[in-house]
Amino acid sequence: MSIKVVISYLFSIITIISYSQPASLPPTSQVKTYFASGSYIPDQNCMGGLFPENAEVISVRITGYTDSVGTEASNIQLAQKRAEYVAGLYTKFGVPKDSIFTDAKGGAYPFASNATDSGRALNRRVDVLLTFYYPPEPDDVGYLPAAFAIKPAEFKIDPNKEQDLALDNKGSVLHVPANAFLDVNGKTVQKEVTLLYTTYREQAEFAFSNLPMTYTENGTEYRFNSAGMFSLYGKTNDEVVFLDPDKPMLIDFAVEQANNIAFYSLGEKNKWRKVQDISRKSNVHSSIQTNQNNTTGYSDKIVIDFAIMGVDDHGDYIYWNNEMQAPMSKRERDSIVGANPAMRGVPDEGNPYPDVITGLKLEGFGVYNCDEVYTLADHIKVIPVFRDAQGGLISDPAYLSVIDLQYNGAFCSSPQFFICSKSDRNVLLLITNSKKVYLLSADDFAQTALQNGRKTTFTMQDYTDRIRSSEDLAGWLKGQ
Repeated sequence: MSIKVVISYLFSIITIISYSQPASLPPTSQVKTYFASGSYIPDQNCMGGLFPENAEVISVRITGYTDSVGTEASNIQLAQKRAEYVAGLYTKFGVPKDSIFTDAKGGAYPFASNATDSGRALNRRVDVLLTFYYPPEPDDVGYLPAAFAIKPAEFKIDPNKEQDLALDNKGSVLHVPANAFLDVNGKTVQKEVTLLYTTYREQAEFAFSNLPMTYTENGTEYRFNSAGMFSLYGKTNDEVVFLDPDKPMLIDFAVEQANNIAFYSLGEKNKWRKVQDISRKSNVHSSIQTNQNNTTGYSDKIVIDFAIMGVDDHGDYIYWNNEMQAPMSKRERDSIVGANPAMRGVPDEGNPYPDVITGLKLEGFGVYNCDEVYTLADHIKVIPVFRDAQGGLISDPAYLSVIDLQYNGAFCSSPQFFICSKSDRNVLLLITNSKKVYLLSADDFAQTALQNGRKTTFTMQDYTDRIRSSEDLAGWLKGQ
């Protein structure tokens, strides 16, 4: 029997050894691959199982071995080359280099006897210990308590008429063309349509949205610092409707800030796609607007871009004129408001959304956002083990959100692992299958020793009775 046949036969038996883990830990698998004598390139028939299908690899630990032929020094060198070659395969597979660890044992720890050809063939190997997880299905939010779901605003409209819908009191407006909706058969909808519009603007809302807040471009993963996110869907009675691609809707969307942001659409496989960059000079206008011409360099709707910066000695608000980069008194601001009685969307006192991005094209119903992006410095992958205040294992975690307090966002994740920066101020929100709610404060997170690719125990506090809505969570976050 040839060595190749022996290897193939034994490989079919022992290729993957799976380890049973508690429900809160990601699965691990040990994979073996084999080599010809003196070679560091694996036998192509013995590479099955190296790359788990439909899984995200968290970490890879690769150990190279040889048979007893050759000197100890040469065998260590060959074992290292074998480990490094396999590590290169995982790098091409998309696993970050800082998540791959290699070691070389040479002829030590033989798997079989070196007295036979078949035994030596089994000792010329690389052992790979994989830690991985299977991503949750997109839009799987069924395990979240109903109180945490952000309720959409409903707008009932006559689809045969062109109309503008004021979506909120911040200046957001949806421009709906006439006859813009299609049924499942592609026919124009003529009966009443209900539009469902949901906005996400705060960390607490993002935490319970189960929406991804990462974006990949040219191989680099970015995170969103959100200026505002929304979803829009339509229906007639209980039947869904679709947008006619020849009659797109436009939205003017109020944002918290309009610097360095772009417009994104959530597409297939729950991945964001950039629709367009947003130019401060062409797309953004203040909630105070007029039809008069101006020379500011902004669009012709802009008269002034302002934000509240404080109060004066009389208790009146002082506004910041972003056009002139100078303060503006309440009297000056009111004179502009009074001069334009036909304007819409004038913000209330203290309104933090002075900017409206105009004319954003909606390609269809779905989820959109206006965000700036940033990269996570010194990031690590953490494999969490969750325990309650009494030290008991939380065995049924279902949903994890990592809230980075330095940015306006929350990063929903499988509870099997998450990515963060050691230097950031983070809060953890954990929801179990039994609908219990746990939190870890920023101070407790900062005191936890984190190691890349290693298991880390987090002692969570039970807030099930105190956190019943996103508003409750928002109030708790203010104390962080």
